[in-house]
Amino acid sequence: MVRTHCETIKGYDELGRPILKNKLKYKSHDKAVKACKNMNLRKGQVIKLVTYKCTVCYEYHIGRNGTEITPKYRNKLLKEEIIKFAPKKISLKIIGKIDL
Repeated sequence: MVRTHCETIKGYDELGRPILKNKLKYKSHDKAVKACKNMNLRKGQVIKLVTYKCTVCYEYHIGRNGTEITPKYRNKLLKEEIIKFAPKKISLKIIGKIDL
């Protein structure tokens, strides 16, 4: 069977057959990593999510890697979020004086 699009198992029906759904696709690694970090910050997220490049569609997906999210990793993500939205410092340079 040749797959034309990427699917993942959503659950199983009453006969034990898998119910499939389409995977989310990301055009760039950076967009996938950003989405992945946001998902890892969710309160209910216990297993760490990671990005990978698909060998079928050659785009990026998000999947589980089997490791638990540690408090240290979650704090690192929170710190990145705080820094991202912190106001930028403005530096001024005096280049001369005018006598009035």
